[in-house]
Amino acid sequence: MLRLAGFGAALLAVLAGLAAWSAARNQALEARRAEAETGIVRAERVLERSARVEAQESEASALAWARDEELARALGMLDAAERQRGAFARIEHRSATLAKEGTPRPDLVMLVDAQGKLIARNLDPMAAGDDLRARERAVGVALEGRVVADLWLVSHRMMRVGLAPMRDKGRVVGAMVVGFAAAAEHAGSTRDLLGVDGLAYLVDGQVVATSVGQGRDEGLGAALAEALPQQVRRGPLARSVALQEIAFRGEGYRARIAPLPFGEAHGARAVLLANATATALPLPTAGGLLLAVSGAGALLAILGALGTAAYFRRSLADLEAQVDRVATGELDAPIEATSAVLEPLASGIEGLRVRLRGPARGDDDAWATLGEDEVLAAPLAEAAELERIGAEAEEAYLQRTFDEFVAARAAVGAPFEGITPDAFAEKLKEKERALRDRYGATRIRFLVERRGEQVVLRPVMLG
Repeated sequence: MLRLAGFGAALLAVLAGLAAWSAARNQALEARRAEAETGIVRAERVLERSARVEAQESEASALAWARDEELARALGMLDAAERQRGAFARIEHRSATLAKEGTPRPDLVMLVDAQGKLIARNLDPMAAGDDLRARERAVGVALEGRVVADLWLVSHRMMRVGLAPMRDKGRVVGAMVVGFAAAAEHAGSTRDLLGVDGLAYLVDGQVVATSVGQGRDEGLGAALAEALPQQVRRGPLARSVALQEIAFRGEGYRARIAPLPFGEAHGARAVLLANATATALPLPTAGGLLLAVSGAGALLAILGALGTAAYFRRSLADLEAQVDRVATGELDAPIEATSAVLEPLASGIEGLRVRLRGPARGDDDAWATLGEDEVLAAPLAEAAELERIGAEAEEAYLQRTFDEFVAARAAVGAPFEGITPDAFAEKLKEKERALRDRYGATRIRFLVERRGEQVVLRPVMLG
């Protein structure tokens, strides 16, 4: 009888342990799913801002290429064959120079004429004649005189493209197209920046790149190709869409598909994945069941699991609050992690915050180029050029000066990522008012000049 009572007590202890394990596992799964959903929404906001920063960098690179005098001379050649050879030679030479200097080398460089016909492109000395304006709407925008960013599908690779007009005496005579491939390495680094478990890019309905790292995302493209419904692959996508949980490598992933800025023409979008089961309690082994006969052990395990989950929830909630401040434009306070586990993620977000904030007043030399000791009443250029500048509309003048300033700083390797058009215009107007009060001028405008490795904005007194 005592033996039976002992077996019964042991059986009840095992059943109690299994019930406690099941309750703890279900609670851990629900907590993980909630954290995955919160993290993926937060990552989407960071992705959108990161993509806009990359678009600004692509535009600045295209502007720098559009100022190349040798490419402008090649574009002006009358003979088509000589024009193509000259442009191709210059593109290859400049690309090689960038590689030697350690500057990021574009994966795609193309020169088009005023009609949008391809004159030359890198890596292909025979490429010429294609009507890019008919194929890509952004080419037409650049030929209208505007700098524009876009996302293209080139040879099954997504390209972050910048386009800038080439001018001759104020007239648009062509355009430069400069692109950087968003391949697996780019997807992997972006995944780490966002703090998600997987990332993929889609263009024109195709999975063109997925994140990689220690083989953990191998086969992700094939899994997505099977799981993504057709209605979210192509066509307009005004806002992000939550997908059904995707099974990959035996685990469940929360997924969200989001449109990428500047990628509307090709339906460019990103798929964000967050593991919803990684921290769930594993299935018990036979040895584990034998050790679980102690009710006290089961209770301690439950308490430990709850304490760990609460700790991570508090740490994630604190980091989420800091990211929300960045998302609403509060960029002064640094991002700090309250948990050592979250320090790599916090460090990546901090880098993005610094890039978005740009130079603050008084702690960066980006504005030091606005001198006050060179206000000249004498003309700095031909009278006709000064008359054109003086007659230029205020909005056009501010945009043109900003484009030239960013391109010049990019050419000399000076930082420019955080200089926004609005901040630049505000600073220009502030300096103009100060100079008018000091010298009694009625109108002052600024010209962009390079002095060796320095870029300056020289004020010109127009009257």
